[in-house]
Amino acid sequence: MMRPSLLVAMFLLGSGIGAALAREPISVDTVRQAITIFRAEPHTEKGRAAAALIFDFAEASPNVEVVISPEKLPWMKADTSEEYRAKLIAAYIAGSIRSQLDRKITKDDAIAGRAQVIETYLFLQKKDPSLKIPVIEKMIEGKNADEVI
Repeated sequence: MMRPSLLVAMFLLGSGIGAALAREPISVDTVRQAITIFRAEPHTEKGRAAAALIFDFAEASPNVEVVISPEKLPWMKADTSEEYRAKLIAAYIAGSIRSQLDRKITKDDAIAGRAQVIETYLFLQKKDPSLKIPVIEKMIEGKNADEVI
């Protein structure tokens, strides 16, 4: 069953359960390309489409496991737009998937996911200097990282 937060993120990024079911299975090479695109341009329509593909792969592939919860992703509760929240969820999923595929281990990689969240957040902040999410700022500073995540 898909989690509500993942459903919201998929909707905001232009994906959906029906789209995932109607398509051919997404190959590992295709999702790797999507991750590369998303990392380079999470703010564009191309990046948004890549994020949707990443969500679909995470939902459908038996080769990866990604756990999404407010406890693991505390910025989900942050006072920011749904669009930024969705992009940061996509970043977490992309980071975790990339690590799992590289290591050939099917287990959520929270460290790789958080690292990608920080990279994406800093990128988005360059495009929108008003973007401030305190819990991610703490992660960047390395303060109370274990308590924050």
